[in-house]
Amino acid sequence: MTKFLLFASANYYPCGGLHDCHGAYDTRAETEAAMAEISDMYMGDCHVLQLPEMLVHIYDSERRYVGVVHFDAFLDGD
Repeated sequence: MTKFLLFASANYYPCGGLHDCHGAYDTRAETEAAMAEISDMYMGDCHVLQLPEMLVHIYDSERRYVGVVHFDAFLDGD
C-alpha cells in the first residue's frame, strides 16, 4: 500500500485537488528523491500526505523539511 503522496504547485497558479499530486511512494526517502526532481516552478507549495496515519509533512520552497502536522491541523491552517 502506498504511504506517501507528493503534492506540489506553482506559487502563482496552483491547480488544486489531485491535479497537484506528483506521485505516490512507499517511503519518505523515495518521496524526497522524487521531490528533488520536481522543477523549481512547482516548489511554491509543496507538501506530502502520509497515509494511513494522515500526517502532512511540510517542506519549504528550498525543499528543506520543516516538520509534520496531523491532517486536521493542516486543513485548519495551524
